[in-house]
Amino acid sequence: MNAYRLILAALASAPSLAHARQDPPTPLEPLVVTASGRQAPARDALAALVVITRAEIERAQATDVAELLRLHAGVEIGRNGGPGAVTSVFIRGGESNHALVLIDGVRINPSSSGGAALQNIAPDMIERIEIVKGPRATLYGSDAIAGVVNIITRAPAVAAFEARARGGSFGSRDGSLFAAAGDGATGAALHAQHLDSDGFPPQPAGTQDRGARNATARLRASTHAGGVGLAAQAWHAEGNSEYVGFFGPADQDFRNQALALHASAAPADAWSTQLAVSRMLDDVRQNQSADFVRTERTGVDWTNVLALGGARHLSLGVRAAREEVRAELFGSAIAEDRDLLAAFAQYEFAAGAHRALAALGATDHDAFGSRADWNAEYGYDLSAATRLIVAAGSGFRAPDATDRFGFGGNPELEPERALNVEAGLRRALGQGQVAELRVFHSEVEDLISVECVANCADADPFNDVFSAVNVDRYRNRGAELGWRLDAGGWSARLSLLRQNPRSVGRPDPCSGTGRLCRRADQSAAASLVRHWGGHFLGLDAIGADHRLDFGGQRLAGYGLLNLTGGVALGRLRLAARVENALDREYQTAAGFRQAERSFHVTAGWRL
Repeated sequence: MNAYRLILAALASAPSLAHARQDPPTPLEPLVVTASGRQAPARDALAALVVITRAEIERAQATDVAELLRLHAGVEIGRNGGPGAVTSVFIRGGESNHALVLIDGVRINPSSSGGAALQNIAPDMIERIEIVKGPRATLYGSDAIAGVVNIITRAPAVAAFEARARGGSFGSRDGSLFAAAGDGATGAALHAQHLDSDGFPPQPAGTQDRGARNATARLRASTHAGGVGLAAQAWHAEGNSEYVGFFGPADQDFRNQALALHASAAPADAWSTQLAVSRMLDDVRQNQSADFVRTERTGVDWTNVLALGGARHLSLGVRAAREEVRAELFGSAIAEDRDLLAAFAQYEFAAGAHRALAALGATDHDAFGSRADWNAEYGYDLSAATRLIVAAGSGFRAPDATDRFGFGGNPELEPERALNVEAGLRRALGQGQVAELRVFHSEVEDLISVECVANCADADPFNDVFSAVNVDRYRNRGAELGWRLDAGGWSARLSLLRQNPRSVGRPDPCSGTGRLCRRADQSAAASLVRHWGGHFLGLDAIGADHRLDFGGQRLAGYGLLNLTGGVALGRLRLAARVENALDREYQTAAGFRQAERSFHVTAGWRL
């Protein structure tokens, strides 16, 4: 595959160059929370984990979260056009609605249909992104089948102020402000951003640009008093996205929110507790019709962590939520209110060369009844530099409101059920270098699909009767290899994935074949960055094998190269990005163009 050769050639000299200087190495192991639900070093996580740091986010100069996620093999993106277009994420070959997306722990996946609105999340507000691959239903419930994407926003800090402006191809203009103040015990951080883009014609034969507008506000505040920590967070994004519908150019307005209040305390030396109340909103309204979809979710989470001595921890939690879905789709009205109640227990153990995690979760859901899920992980240190890992877990996706009450809706649907097993080897290769190999096998049963169930052989298609049904399953087997270097002023990353996502027992309803839509059997991603002082030069390369889409349409494989650079002139920072530098034509969704070669320039000022 040409993309593999391009990426490997770009990285071939990185290790030797990295030792040409004796600059302090960049830390490889940040603290993460998503893998176990509590803050711990990334090196202790046994799950397959990807962390996108603040430094990587700033360097990439991306306009939405999807552009950051696709820089890692095994996280594929399908986008229906340009800026603001509907975007799907496929983790390890899973369905797009099998990836749970959180913002500071608040789930933002709608219960109406589809996945989270990644295209509406502005990267400038993000401190880091944690991606856990594999099921995590024990901690997070429905949708956490293929993986979890947890977006951690920038926290209150000592006095800070940043202003940034960006402009570039497709009439894009983007400005943001970030301000923070604090004294350690009390602090607040505010982020505001506005993006406008004229876009480009989303269809290959189209001539009319379709763009987007997005206004984002983000607030985090926290304080400690009397041994109790209090925190509040709010994210709000609203705007308009243009697209091409069945009857020509169209547009829709959107609003997304995630709000939460937290109270935390340590009643005893070995006991910490946290109570969180959250609210989520996902609202999309068409401007050429009365169609709309709206999800509101209010939840309460109570989590307790007990330190049992040594490196043993017991986590216990309960979660309750109320979901309200309202929609009008092609003349059909949907109105559903549903409640869910869940509880989990998780035990973590570490002693000598051994490390383990065992978790059990139980869910009672109005959409289907009760279900239990589990995770079991074990790591053994073969040496100080090498760890062997085995892991397994289950997950589920509850049928959404469209599955149950939309076109062909079926209130009797069962949840989609997942099982994943994997083994891995993680090794430190020297100063600032880590490599990891994972092999995995995953299956999802009782997939939900709308199919003809009566009068299907009739010559008149208007007599056909359709219904949502639980069908057979899909299976994916694969291996992924990752390598990372941070030393001597150089940063480099390489990830390779080979997988085989296939429908079992019947053709996939989307592609009409055994292959699953929009998922490549092979993909690769790499980056190479040179830092000196506040300056940098970097490249990002991604490649994917051919894929199939609706009706068996073949999407050709592609290889892309992005170039980035930046300089620091005192408090002024200038940066530039060349997207798709080789000017490749490609599609991630059939019938929708992706951006040609484009240029973006950023100017920023910070205290």
